[in-house]
Amino acid sequence: MKTKIYSLIAAALFTLTISGSAFAQINHGARKPAKAPSGYITTDDGFIDPIRLPVRPGDNEFKINPDVPVYDQIHAPIRWYAIENERNSKYWESVNVNRIWVELEQGLTISDPAIRDFLNEYGLTEILSESKRKHQTNYWIFKLENATPEQIVEMAKAAQAIHGIRFLEPSVIYTSSYTPNDPMYNLQWGPYITYFDEAWDVSIGGNSWNVVAVIDDACDWYHEDLTDMVWYGYDYAMDDGDIYPDDPNNHKHGTHTTGTVAAKINNGIGVAGMVNDTVYFAKVGLPDGTLSDEGIVNAYYDIGDIDRITAVNMSFGGGAPSAVNEQGLNYAWNHGKILLVSSGNDGTGTISFPAAYPAAMAVGSIGTDGEQLDLASYSQYGNEQEITAPGGETQFNYGIVSCIPLNQYESMQGTSMAAPHVTGLAGLMKHVNMNLTNADIRNIINATAFDMGAPGWDATFGYGMINASLAIQTAVNGSVGIAELDGSDVMRIYPNPAADYILIDKKISFEKGTYEILDITGKMVKSIRISPEKVSTINISDLPKGVFILRMTSEIGLTATKFVKL
Repeated sequence: MKTKIYSLIAAALFTLTISGSAFAQINHGARKPAKAPSGYITTDDGFIDPIRLPVRPGDNEFKINPDVPVYDQIHAPIRWYAIENERNSKYWESVNVNRIWVELEQGLTISDPAIRDFLNEYGLTEILSESKRKHQTNYWIFKLENATPEQIVEMAKAAQAIHGIRFLEPSVIYTSSYTPNDPMYNLQWGPYITYFDEAWDVSIGGNSWNVVAVIDDACDWYHEDLTDMVWYGYDYAMDDGDIYPDDPNNHKHGTHTTGTVAAKINNGIGVAGMVNDTVYFAKVGLPDGTLSDEGIVNAYYDIGDIDRITAVNMSFGGGAPSAVNEQGLNYAWNHGKILLVSSGNDGTGTISFPAAYPAAMAVGSIGTDGEQLDLASYSQYGNEQEITAPGGETQFNYGIVSCIPLNQYESMQGTSMAAPHVTGLAGLMKHVNMNLTNADIRNIINATAFDMGAPGWDATFGYGMINASLAIQTAVNGSVGIAELDGSDVMRIYPNPAADYILIDKKISFEKGTYEILDITGKMVKSIRISPEKVSTINISDLPKGVFILRMTSEIGLTATKFVKL
């Protein structure tokens, strides 16, 4: 590995421009207090013997993938997940049936006669919390003693008939996606195999406008390797301005992920983060070590309204879907945030939530035995897997070393450790080109990734493992070279309207890419790979009646055309 010396561009301090209720964070002491708490130690940064670097992909594997879909606004319909999962035991193992969310249409309250009668009938009378951001999300959370899944399903079905109730569901239990380990290492193999060393030749960060966000349990923002990087934050679990860990000896997950994202580079101590831009930390950890589902949702909305934030790290997950969480995530995406979420650590072929939602980039974990790279043994995978990054494999002594509270460092493994590599890359891309949108960054990361499994996208690696060097080069240029084309010049769709199938007749030659069918809200309902034949047939008999959009993304560009399903 080449030895490099990088100069740090000092990050200027600034006041976040915040709208709506997010502005209250500054008044709540969102900027870091000057004095650190007691109990600090001084480290000598003495790591144990170096590890052998694994083999990383060669320069010949630097390629642009033209088959990446182009992401846009996401408007998912309201889902009644408790009803959909009535007989799904995994769902009920992943929720708290004694804590019930009820979301109302904006402008309504629980004093509305029909809603009040419903709540009384089903014993929803003890309010635990309610939304403080009613212009964004109008929820109430109720305590319900000794509830059963059967009661919740019955209650949800009854709620569907009540005007003004958008959805009703139990709280989802979220956990941090990591496995801790003791050894420390004096080399970070993750940035090496993903070519951050070459990306840093372009820039390491230092933009006073660009901010990356981390949503996690807590952060030691006085840590010697983070004190110059983490300047703003809010405790969404306890509703105050203190993001410091309630128990610094045990609540160390968020400090570790933040270190991978943004630990100060070239300061002679500790580790190197992927980007050196300012961090906004959203604390969602409770004193007992659990994560607050309400805090997570409120963080989505506040971060969505902070213009200076683009990349958001979310190293946590749960086994059950949640309408309130999904809607909040969509709000953040539609307000320009790219949401990097750990896929989960149980090694199964299903992606955890919120990583599985369309608004999120599900990040799987790459591990190594010191020679080869592969999906880590614990990493979840599945249809929503989008990208992978180094997350560690401690059984072979290749963990991810980063900061933990009280000026210490520790090696951990998990998809929690993988997501911050991608978040740091997204933040660095925004730094080198402030004109990039969240969709631009998402498309470039996917299109420039090292293809790790079957050619193109696959359910194990998604689009592959991040390639920081090529992603930064592409970000500087502004795009992956996908041009917008006039649909009438590229292809003809017939019959239109159609009942059972449509034919696509190419007017010019293109062979690689995808046809995607979107409903009128922008939700993708079908995806088909482009074939070399001049005329292709797509079965639409399973679609409901209505207007749809056929979007084509190929090596020659992007186009979209409407058609009507009879």
